[in-house]
Amino acid sequence: MVKLRRMPAPVSPDRDSIRQRFQQERLHIQPYTLTQVPANIAAAFPHPWSPVEHLTDYLALFPPSLLAFWLRQPGGHLLIAPSASRYLPGPYLFGHRKLSGVLLLDVRLLIEPTEEIAILLGNLFDALLGDGATINGQRFSAGHVVHPHLADANHRFLRQAQLGYLEANSAEVLFARALAFFWRDRRALSIVAPDLEKLLRQVLLAESFWANIGKL
Repeated sequence: MVKLRRMPAPVSPDRDSIRQRFQQERLHIQPYTLTQVPANIAAAFPHPWSPVEHLTDYLALFPPSLLAFWLRQPGGHLLIAPSASRYLPGPYLFGHRKLSGVLLLDVRLLIEPTEEIAILLGNLFDALLGDGATINGQRFSAGHVVHPHLADANHRFLRQAQLGYLEANSAEVLFARALAFFWRDRRALSIVAPDLEKLLRQVLLAESFWANIGKL
């Protein structure tokens, strides 16, 4: 598995506050997860909350204003589990709560950074941009946008999806692969798919874009 390069990000009180709130509200772990996996997997985590701490590191991939926008949406949860990873539009019963837009994430993937996690995060992000990760399951890659200011970005992406980039057989696959590629090696993506790299860098993963949306 190709290792994912975690993006360096400046630390600020606002970023720390948003990440802490995001961890509290959107990151979850199924009870007794580490008791339901092989001993060598459980041993990779010092304590039961360690998988969530590992997952929190991935929040640095997203600009803080995007995380703040995410927190205002109805869905978009990450749930660490001892089972296979998959995206569930919901409703998903977790404790006494009904969650929408849930990414079930196999705890095994959190031992080392992998591109598989990036692909899975891309799938969740696709749903978030489509309709706020609701139970309706509408995706950005299918032409839906949760905010009108994403319409131009969506048109640009859909045009790129017709060009066969990254050996993707669908727009949904392309969106997730492009994000993973961007996080792993942005310069390489700018060579093989320059317009996609520009769209991610200047819009979808740009702090300035999400900060402006937060002011509307």
